[in-house]
Amino acid sequence: MAIEIKKIDELNNILQKEENVIIDFYANWCGPCQMYTPVFNEVALKRKDVKMVSINIDINTEIVKFYSVQSIPATFLFKKGKQVNKILGFMSVEKLNHNIDDLVKS
Repeated sequence: MAIEIKKIDELNNILQKEENVIIDFYANWCGPCQMYTPVFNEVALKRKDVKMVSINIDINTEIVKFYSVQSIPATFLFKKGKQVNKILGFMSVEKLNHNIDDLVKS
């Protein structure tokens, strides 16, 4: 399961420590997010080569503003603390894994 981030300091700590980080920005009221969350968590359980975190946009407005999140679900990919990709909308397990593979190989 993905780690739920509640404060920007927690996120910054993870981004500094981990080489590959995937962030899922979501909201409980969002239909596509409700479909994507189980996919994200399934992949998070199986992937040990990335740190996967979830951020509820209704709770973490400071983080949402900092990353200018305007559409959800939004998946941000980070390499060595720097954002390298952003994917909007629902993704299948296969597509999410493909994007993670690309991140890890880069």
